Amino acid sequence: MVNLTIRNIPDEILKRIRILAAKERRSMNSEMLIVIEEGLSSKISFDSAATGTGFSGSSGNVPLLSCAGREKIWTELCGEWKDNRPTKDLVAEIAILRAGGGEGEALS
Repeated sequence: MVNLTIRNIPDEILKRIRILAAKERRSMNSEMLIVIEEGLSSKISFDSAATGTGFSGSSGNVPLLSCAGREKIWTELCGEWKDNRPTKDLVAEIAILRAGGGEGEALS
């Protein structure tokens, strides 16, 4: 699986995700994955090999993606992370942003 960092999330969206995650008793990460999957399912149609047979969500109308389908989507969305900065600078930036000290602004 690929890890992905999403930067500059507006406060209002983050607040709504936190509320939804708490309501559904899920982690923020799990909730984000579900929101992304549901959004993609409404925007992109998949062939039958990529979709599962179960349903998710309270309305029961969102098909679950198979592991292969999820991997395909994430691979296409993510690509490769290219950053020429030294690793120590990247790690320092991530630490600052996770601690809330950077207020969403990246280091130069």
